[in-house]
Amino acid sequence: MSLTTPPVKPLGKLFTLIQVVNTILLWLKKELQQELEPEFVKGLVNLAIIDVSESPAVKDSDDYGQVVKLSTQSANIYDLSTYNLSSILKIVSSTAGEVVKADSSEIDNLSRYPDKQNKIFWNKFGQSLSLYVGINVTNKGDLNMFYKTFPQLHNLDTELLDIRDNYVSMVIDRAKNYCKEHLGIPIPQAQA
Repeated sequence: MSLTTPPVKPLGKLFTLIQVVNTILLWLKKELQQELEPEFVKGLVNLAIIDVSESPAVKDSDDYGQVVKLSTQSANIYDLSTYNLSSILKIVSSTAGEVVKADSSEIDNLSRYPDKQNKIFWNKFGQSLSLYVGINVTNKGDLNMFYKTFPQLHNLDTELLDIRDNYVSMVIDRAKNYCKEHLGIPIPQAQA
């Protein structure tokens, strides 16, 4: 069973891809007397957005949080391939409460344990979500999956960045470091 991807609205309100790329291109020319292709710099900006979104300052926020209602199908395997899924935070059943996360090796053996039969368990493997429903659970109820996505990648110059505006300076700094790395210029280490 596949799920429907919710519409994605960029988090940024001010900065477009071309504004950030041009800022970096200008910096390259003025400060380093170097040039890189704009398309290459766009790729570095996308990489920097993903990198910054995974930094502690952003990762713990709800910026990329989503929730989806899983269908009440009888099968216990869900296809997650249509999602830009970074991680599953939790799954909640309307009848059984929070669904318990299980390891890959554990989920296949839960039927052997009598004390595990009053709960629902989940495991993500690749692009699939597997559920184990204990034999004493009469109804899965409505299942809501709370998850985090990766930021949208940008191709069009006029697209707003999918990161909050207050993090754009971090994106620019990270992209500048990627440029230096590509050009073989040493990157100063942060002072502790």
